[in-house]
Amino acid sequence: WIGGDGDTIVECDHRFHSTMGQHMEGKKLSAHLAYEGDSARLANALTLAPMEDSDIAPVTLLPVTVKLSCGRHLRLEFFVVGCRSEGFVDGSCTEQRQFYMGIRLMQEGDHA
Repeated sequence: WIGGDGDTIVECDHRFHSTMGQHMEGKKLSAHLAYEGDSARLANALTLAPMEDSDIAPVTLLPVTVKLSCGRHLRLEFFVVGCRSEGFVDGSCTEQRQFYMGIRLMQEGDHA
């Protein structure tokens, strides 16, 4: 889950922590994007996310390059699935919009 600012990682699982080589909750996603243009494309993709469960919208696929904690770059695809208007952060309820995203590692030969 990405926070309503479109940048703060609110919640993720151990696989994303492992992929990135560090604990990612509470961190800014933009600080880990290798290219400036990826941040703008992500912000645009989040504007397309459906506002309510009843809204129908396609999943947005966004190829990006992230900087790992070791300094290497890794190609990923983000799937912007949708959003929720409220959730729980650190055990307390928030009414801030949050975005649900999936991630896939790009394989050699995959093209964006």
